[in-house]
Parts: sequence; structure tokens; C-alpha cells
Amino acid sequence: MTKLIPALALLAAFWLFPAPASAQTTEAARQQKADELNIKLRKIDLYNQILPILLTKEQAVKLLPVIEKARKAVKDTEAAELEGMKKLENKLDAALKDAKEKSAVPTRELIKEISDMIRAFQVRRLEVIGTNTDNVAKALEPVLNAGQKKAITNALDMRSADGVIDTTKLTDEQKFRFFVQTILLDPLAYEILLEISQRKDG
Repeated sequence: MTKLIPALALLAAFWLFPAPASAQTTEAARQQKADELNIKLRKIDLYNQILPILLTKEQAVKLLPVIEKARKAVKDTEAAELEGMKKLENKLDAALKDAKEKSAVPTRELIKEISDMIRAFQVRRLEVIGTNTDNVAKALEPVLNAGQKKAITNALDMRSADGVIDTTKLTDEQKFRFFVQTILLDPLAYEILLEISQRKDG
């Protein structure tokens, strides 16, 4: 038996249990509603983090271009990943066919190729996240006043975060970057910043 590599094991968490055809429409509608509600929940959290900073219209206008550049970098990375996966499609189809019709376990070579691809994706994503965070932080810091900077360093619940980093030991600079990465670079935050930039009251 070919050993399941860690990168592929992560994908095993997303099991799709088969459902009767008559239930598929209902399940799709349920999932769509769940997605809509999750978006609303996340936007509430983002408003809760961004609005207390009291960004002005002028500050948001200055911030949007660098946010847009970061969004493009993410989309370009996603497009590159898709092209990378397409290159493996024929091998994947052949392995799936053999597994289904011949009970043939995917080869170690294919598993390694998939693993290497996923690791390359992960490295590239981390690079993009780091660059985007650097660029947005550098653009944001000069346009804020001292009170706004203080609000940002105190904005997030730093006790647990993702459970991996002990955020209680972060410096103010690290907290600032943490806010940029987890809040301002959230895809849904762009809409909020756009709203602020378009306020009639400034």
C-alpha cells in the first residue's frame, strides 16, 4: 500500500458523502444558504474590527490601490495553481481509471508528484501573503494617526488567534502586521474599504 502523504491527508477531511439524486438539490440549496450566512458572519466580524479604527475617506482612498494590487497577486497565484494542476490532469484521470477498473493503487511516483506540487503551492502562497502584508502595512502606517495605530494593535483578541502562534507575546509591529494580514487582506474587507472611500461625509 502506498503511504498517504500528509499533504494529501489534509484533503481527506473533505469527504463528500453520497446523497440520493432527489436530495441533491436540497443539499445544494442548504450549502448555498450556509455559504451566504458564513459570509454575513465574517463581514460582521470585519466591520467590528475595521470601523473602530475610524478610517477616513481619504485614508481608504490611499489604501485601496495597494489592496487591489494584493488581490491581483492572489488571483494570479490561483491561476498559476490551476495551470499546474491541469498539467497533471491526464495522469490523474489515468490513475483514477486504473483504480476504479483494476483496483490499482496510485503509483508512488504520482503521489510524490502531487505532493511536490502541493508543497510548491504552499510555498508560493506564503510568499504572496508575506509580500502583500508588507506592501499594505507600508502603505497604511504613514497615513494613520497615533490613535488609529493604537486601535489597530488593540483591535484583535490576541489570546488565541489560530491556536498556533502565541499572539500575547507579539510586539506592536507584529500585531499591526497581523491585523493587516487577517483583516485588511481578507477578500471581504475590500468591499468595506470601498464603502468607506465612497462616503459622502468624508
